[in-house]
Formats: sequence, C-alpha cells, structure tokens
Amino acid sequence: MPSDRLRSARSCHIFILWGDKFEEAAAVTFATGFRKAGLSVKIVGLHGLRSSGRHGLVLSSDMTLGDALALANKSVCIVIPCSATELRQIENDPRVVDFFRLAQTNQARFVVSDQKVVEKSSLKTLICDQ
Repeated sequence: MPSDRLRSARSCHIFILWGDKFEEAAAVTFATGFRKAGLSVKIVGLHGLRSSGRHGLVLSSDMTLGDALALANKSVCIVIPCSATELRQIENDPRVVDFFRLAQTNQARFVVSDQKVVEKSSLKTLICDQ
C-alpha cells in the first residue's frame, strides 16, 4: 500500500510552461529530470499544444493552459523557461495570472532562469511573494 507521502506526491504536479521562443534545453532538462524522479510533470502549452522554442525545436505539450487551470491548485512547482521578452508577452494573459494565483494557494515554488527576468515583469508579485 502506498504511503501517504507517495499518494500526496502523485496528486501534486510540477508544471513547465511552454510557449513560442521559450528555452528548449531548460524545458526538456527539467521535464526529464523530474519525470525520472517519478514526479508528475505536465508541460503546459501557452499557445496551443505545439510551439517552437528559441532554437527552432518544436515541443508538444501535455495540455493547454486552459486545461491546466483546473489543476493549478495542486501544483508544487512552476518552471518558466523563458527570457524577459517572452515573459512580457504572456504577462497580460489573464489565464496566466489566474494560473499563478491558484498555484500560490498550494504554496508552489516558481523556477525562473534569472531573477532579473522576474524583476522586469508585472507578474513579480505573484512569482516572488512566497
């Protein structure tokens, strides 16, 4: 019988945001590493299920942002593998704001490539207030 800790780990998710011009290497590295560890990882497509990364690699997402909203309150970590430019392109999407707010209800941690990326974003208060 699985322990409570294992059961709760399975009911929580790590979300990796994926959109146009995001960093393929970071997204794939995090997804692979977390999945090897047996954690539930969902790659979330911000612009549909397929997007091209910064170096032209096309990745398929597990779900769209709209679908992920229903699971956001079960997130333990949100990985945002992008530069300040890409973050600015999504920061005005009300679904992203809602997703981050719901993730905060579960005290999710946010992983970004560089804190300077967040400092320039209107999402700063959602990502850093932990």
